[in-house]
Amino acid sequence: MGILSWISEQWKDLTGISALESDVVNLTAKVKAQDDILYQMDKDKLQLAKDKIALQAQNSELQGVVNVLNGAVESLKTELAVQGVEVPSVKPDFLGTNGAVYRPNIQVEGEDISVMVPTDIYTRSNLLAKKIDISSLKSLPKYAKVVRVWAYVINALTRYTGDKRDNWQLHPITILRGTGDCEDGSIVFLDACRMVGIPASQAFNTVGNTSFGYHSYPIVWFDDAELIGTKLEGAGKGWYIFETTLDYVPTAPKKLNGSEYWCEGGLQNWLYYGNVKPENEGEFNGVRMPTATGSVKGKRIDNSKLDKEGIKKYWRDDFVCQK
Repeated sequence: MGILSWISEQWKDLTGISALESDVVNLTAKVKAQDDILYQMDKDKLQLAKDKIALQAQNSELQGVVNVLNGAVESLKTELAVQGVEVPSVKPDFLGTNGAVYRPNIQVEGEDISVMVPTDIYTRSNLLAKKIDISSLKSLPKYAKVVRVWAYVINALTRYTGDKRDNWQLHPITILRGTGDCEDGSIVFLDACRMVGIPASQAFNTVGNTSFGYHSYPIVWFDDAELIGTKLEGAGKGWYIFETTLDYVPTAPKKLNGSEYWCEGGLQNWLYYGNVKPENEGEFNGVRMPTATGSVKGKRIDNSKLDKEGIKKYWRDDFVCQK
């Protein structure tokens, strides 16, 4: 008997199993151990799958809450934009308390109602906030935001309609009708300026004679720095006219001084109103039309006599219109 056979016999006598049987036992133990591991892994996978389903359900619920909160935040942003705190301003020194101040009329069911305090005609609304995309405009430089407002107002009034009697429409009426006249466009313009953050001391609805008839038109103040990089760079600080009765958008506003517009009817907006003090008339094109004399008391805007074609020609002569 060889040495290996003898060792095998001795091993068998000692353990009661052959070396091969020992290997089988070891392998069986290893397989059982692996089965235990796989079983535990399957249990873990099952638990993970359950946990995933539970997390997905929770996530779905949380996402619903997030969506509701996001909607509330957006609504709050819009409301804050509409009802936000006014940009601080002080009543300008150039505004007096005496003299000609145009008082608006509103027609309600055929009745003329005089608005004794002109500031009451100017309002805010969610409608206008959405129309002008207030959140995007508020971040723009002053000149850019005012020009965007101007373009909106001109395009919103798809048809010019003069009043049979004096009627200053609140801006939601003008927007929903898509039509109005000079004061209606000016009101929309002023309300939009207010909502995008133009100070009340720097934007007014101006009333007075023009070469085209007695008129209502908006003016906005710009200083030299605010005109840098714009089409009016170098034109100089001052009040600029944003005519709203046009059927096209000019490439730039006109400077009030040296224009065919005057403001003997006074200035008004959402906070202030009054005439221009005599010592400040030079800032406002002399205030009175050269051919006009005396008081304008009792004079009313009569849009049926407004020379619309004259206004359009006057603005086309200086600037190439935008398409």
